Amino acid sequence: MMTLRRAPAALAVAIVLLALAGCAQPAPAASTPTATPSASPSPTASATVEPVRVPFDGDCARIFTDDDLVTITGAESSTHSGGSLNAIPPDLPASAAVVGGLDCGWRGDGAGGAYVWVTLIPASVVPAELAQVPADEPCLVHCQRSEVIGDTWALVVVPPVYAAEREPTPEESALVQGRLDAAFQALRAHGAALAGSPGPDTERVLPACDTLAGPVQQAVGVSEPVSGYPTDLFPEGPTWEVLRSQGLVEWCAWYDAAVGVEVFWQADAGPPSDEALAEVAAEPIDVPGADVAYTLTGRADAPAVVVVGDNHRWTLGGYGMSLDALQAAAAAVVAQGR
Repeated sequence: MMTLRRAPAALAVAIVLLALAGCAQPAPAASTPTATPSASPSPTASATVEPVRVPFDGDCARIFTDDDLVTITGAESSTHSGGSLNAIPPDLPASAAVVGGLDCGWRGDGAGGAYVWVTLIPASVVPAELAQVPADEPCLVHCQRSEVIGDTWALVVVPPVYAAEREPTPEESALVQGRLDAAFQALRAHGAALAGSPGPDTERVLPACDTLAGPVQQAVGVSEPVSGYPTDLFPEGPTWEVLRSQGLVEWCAWYDAAVGVEVFWQADAGPPSDEALAEVAAEPIDVPGADVAYTLTGRADAPAVVVVGDNHRWTLGGYGMSLDALQAAAAAVVAQGR
């Protein structure tokens, strides 16, 4: 459910005065008054609402040159890694785009695990407590930093170049910070091209996990539920928190000894792209109440389904349950989310 805040339109009220003239005899008739027409009200200019605009028109290839990527990743070449339905969380770039944001990643070709990920979001929608993400030392999993460049909040994430079991050497720390520095230098060079627009103010209300818990657990057969999911891979990080603060994303999960299920909600994200669906060998299925629905047969940890209703998207996955049970859970989620 979402409510768009709009200023109430001005209501023009036309008041017409009707003069009735009466005559009395034998007095001479009074002269008929001449009505002065009232001036037509001047039209009120409607406020201009700027539509959503994504940096670089959504083209990640315009952010870094090939030489930039060599410097930032340390790999001789890199391949763009977009928002995948296999990722956790799935297809986050689709949610960033709702508020004029762009989320792009590249992986270095070959061995080594080199990558860089960049998020650009209008600074006006980023909470103050999330605006500055300092670079942690040492960074054990991801090395990240954020800056506000003009009107844009920019986050850059790169991997560490040292093992998590030990402290980095000064040379290793300098290498990581140099890669972050190179990324921000390239971003700042774009100037106003970084800027997106979040569009009109919109209030979004996500269904609470407590609201979804009963229907989902009943559908998939979680008998003694524990909140969460038995894995160390779950949605987190500054980009997730910024989008969550705008009511754009949520994650709910429950499990017991035999069954686990997780639900990702993406408000206003719409259906996945044809490319994203093809990547996971998606096949259309029927889910009551959904506008469109797919089973993701190409996922490593099947089953999983994606459903869309009222332009909102839900991705459900888990273990220990049938596809029929997952479809029933998806129908329950759609019913609660509309």
